Amino acid sequence: MLEWYRTQADYLDILADMQALVSGILWPHGVAAFRRITVREAYRKWAGWDPFAAWDADRFDFDMATKVEPNLPKTPVFLMDYPPAAASLSKMRGDVAERWELYVGGVELANAFTELTDAAEQRRRFELAREERRQYGEADYPLDEEFLAVLNQMPPTGGVALGVDRLAMLACEASDIAVVQVPA
Repeated sequence: MLEWYRTQADYLDILADMQALVSGILWPHGVAAFRRITVREAYRKWAGWDPFAAWDADRFDFDMATKVEPNLPKTPVFLMDYPPAAASLSKMRGDVAERWELYVGGVELANAFTELTDAAEQRRRFELAREERRQYGEADYPLDEEFLAVLNQMPPTGGVALGVDRLAMLACEASDIAVVQVPA
């Protein structure tokens, strides 16, 4: 996994960076058309419901794996603008979280978002997550007070995590990720 951040950037800036990087590696002599599909559009079309209207984490995850991902185009596609509950570290824009995932050939390559830099909002989200864990009998953990103390000092930032092994698999036209993984 390769992860990086860029200050004075948002998820759309990181999207442009990722599009250029992936195009340069997978299609150095041509131009691939990258599509953008919103999460709301994808779920309405392939899962038959709107996760923004009625959030259900289990259903969201199940339908992502069984209905949405299998129906995404095999050409490069950014699945964009997630429900707030599916992007706890993302900045919000209206009712959507500024987050995207990139899929190529049905393989998820990257996950990116505009970093939330509002410490009060992040604390609220962390507390909600703690309460959910308690309700499910899961282990609790203390808040990262050092992180929260400096969060408001962070400039606007976009970040991404890229599955380098998956990108290598696509670049090698391999059908199995084990072909490109280095043995431990």
